[in-house]
Amino acid sequence: MKSKDAAFRSLEQHNDVFADILRVLILKKGFQIHPGELSERSETVSIMADQRGVRSQSRDVVKCWKTTTHMTIIGLENQSEIDPNMPLRVYAYNGGSYKVQLLSLKSKTDQKKATSDISDRQLAPVMTIVIYTGIKQKWRHPVRISDVVNISEAIRKSIHEEQLIVINLAWLSLRQIRCFNSDFRHVAKMLRCLRLKKTYRPPKNIRLDHPVEFGQVWYACTKDPRIAEFFENDRDKEVKMCEFLDSIEARGFKKGEKRGEKRGEKNGEKRGRETERRENKLVAEYLKSLGKSDEFSDLLDHPRKYRRYLKEAMAVYESVGVNNV
Repeated sequence: MKSKDAAFRSLEQHNDVFADILRVLILKKGFQIHPGELSERSETVSIMADQRGVRSQSRDVVKCWKTTTHMTIIGLENQSEIDPNMPLRVYAYNGGSYKVQLLSLKSKTDQKKATSDISDRQLAPVMTIVIYTGIKQKWRHPVRISDVVNISEAIRKSIHEEQLIVINLAWLSLRQIRCFNSDFRHVAKMLRCLRLKKTYRPPKNIRLDHPVEFGQVWYACTKDPRIAEFFENDRDKEVKMCEFLDSIEARGFKKGEKRGEKRGEKNGEKRGRETERRENKLVAEYLKSLGKSDEFSDLLDHPRKYRRYLKEAMAVYESVGVNNV
């Protein structure tokens, strides 16, 4: 299975999910974005890292949002950990996107070809959104260049600082989560539950549009091998959440059966169910007479203690002439 960041990338690359994230978390109220208005955009930023040469970096998902009136290049960058250099990375990503556009315009000599990509030969604005998927602490810093580098007070007012767009996914409110229409709703709800240390159990009546990708995200966040096995086996067919949950419950039942069989073999239990019921009742009555009724629930996990109480109970009731309890 994929890493956490890679798993999120595989889900976000779908236009319906990408558009859903922008609609709920970025766009001004009243504005809409349709999946059909999005197209893939491959961009790689080259950075002169050190004396060894140039190193390439690229955002997880980059798409072009194009309508009849505007065009915007939007990138998503997934972070499972807080990166102290993230503002610098985003500046490099955005600057690289503008450079790609400039080179594209410069290389086209035909006016019609130039305007076919960027309307009226204008550069498209670029934005990068950081999707923070961590659950231990909220991303508050860094969000500006001044959080990373030391800027002199003498020139601070002259330096334009654009604030980083960070989405603390695990801290979204339930009201925000309910606004999602895609599979991303269940991802946000899952991370919220994990942050609050609650068990995440999706409703059975939902139908996933991207089951494999959702399964990869779920496994990456929980490391539950049952999730990986189920979604990998159902890669080529539509998966309903009820089928998955039923499968998990069935596997748990079978595991419990095997565990019970092993315990029975280990303890050498050959008593029938009726005999066991009578003995349990005998021990329970005996403990009640001693004022220790609350100990009965723990006896099943302590065979020696159970047998000792059973032996004492049988001796007591036989001495008073009681054969059946």
